[in-house]
Amino acid sequence: MIATASPHNFDLLKSIGADHVFDYKSPTVGADIRALTENKLKYAWDCTGYGAAICAAALSSTADDAEGKPKYGTIIPVKREVIDEINPVVDGPYFTLGYDVWGIAYPRLGTTYVPDQTEVDHARKFWNITQELLESGKLVPLKPEVNRLGSGLEGVLKGLEELRNDRVSGTKLVYTL
Repeated sequence: MIATASPHNFDLLKSIGADHVFDYKSPTVGADIRALTENKLKYAWDCTGYGAAICAAALSSTADDAEGKPKYGTIIPVKREVIDEINPVVDGPYFTLGYDVWGIAYPRLGTTYVPDQTEVDHARKFWNITQELLESGKLVPLKPEVNRLGSGLEGVLKGLEELRNDRVSGTKLVYTL
């Protein structure tokens, strides 16, 4: 597995299974990953929604007959132009709104969305795989920080300020209400 992070989190990511970790702020991170994989990286998942350029640069620049085009997925919508400027071979971006996995229609921005059953089925399959990986210890969640700077909604607001000021790294903030 290949990951990107701040250098101070490299050891953490390696301790939970990353084989290679790159500095996401390096101007050559995408090219460095492509070099490591010998231009054969076929899948990239962007956990932040802001790594499209890195992923496009890291993914293979060729499509092969057996595997098809390299694929890019993320947690938020990304404009296709971002990918095309760097690596037009990439298939994607693909994203799923978290709401879709429940299989229940929901309102968003004045429109009612009906989740695609394929997304619901995929989420169910992913949930089962994730549960097995967690139980076996092959997947280790980040250690949460509970009530950092306070609890309740006041704590949440302080936590959001920490996030805005880039003072949260290698952890998940959790608050009791």
